[in-house]
Amino acid sequence: MLLWGDTPDTPFCRTPRRLERLAALIDGALERGELQRVSAHARACEDCRRVLEEARALLATEDALRQV
Repeated sequence: MLLWGDTPDTPFCRTPRRLERLAALIDGALERGELQRVSAHARACEDCRRVLEEARALLATEDALRQV
């Protein structure tokens, strides 16, 4: 699936704009329409789900270390 104007041969999770959108999804910084589009894509895309899971795990670890 092509989103956000990238080329077909560019892996989704390797483009800065797409990574920014995934980060914005985690941060809760997307507007409603984009939130729905990015969320739907992330549910359907194994690569993006993995990036989100890894990013969320890293953030949770950072939060836990700050509390120590």
